[in-house]
Amino acid sequence: MSIADAAKWAGKGKPAILKAIQRGDLTARKDEGGQWRIDPAELGRVYPPGTAGTASQTAQEPPARTAETDLLRELVEASRREANEARQDRDAWKAEAAKWQEEAAAVRLLAAPAKAQEPPQEAAEQPPAVIQAPAAPPAPQGLRAKLAGWIGGSRG
Repeated sequence: MSIADAAKWAGKGKPAILKAIQRGDLTARKDEGGQWRIDPAELGRVYPPGTAGTASQTAQEPPARTAETDLLRELVEASRREANEARQDRDAWKAEAAKWQEEAAAVRLLAAPAKAQEPPQEAAEQPPAVIQAPAAPPAPQGLRAKLAGWIGGSRG
């Protein structure tokens, strides 16, 4: 955008735009012809729409709505609804978790005195563990064992 276009858009004079560039308030670059070029987004940053303008600027109508902008508006609204539903679900789950935590704490408090009142004799009432002797080694099963058994008189 040229300085003249920027001045017209911002409702300022060309010298005011040039001074803003020279002060460093407005970023601009020079093109191949040596003319200042200003990014519209940068101009909007320094001179937001509706902050300072001429009567012709304030009388401008908003841009025409297109099917694309209508679709984008619908998508934004759908996203907002989904975000609100997610927040409500989150809050409901937080409340549910808090309720369960309170209930668990109450159960722990009820169970704690019962454990303290149990007599320590319960461990003495259990029968002592029985120690069993190891099992006999299995009988040999190889050829040598069979021969030994045959020669020894027991045929298996």
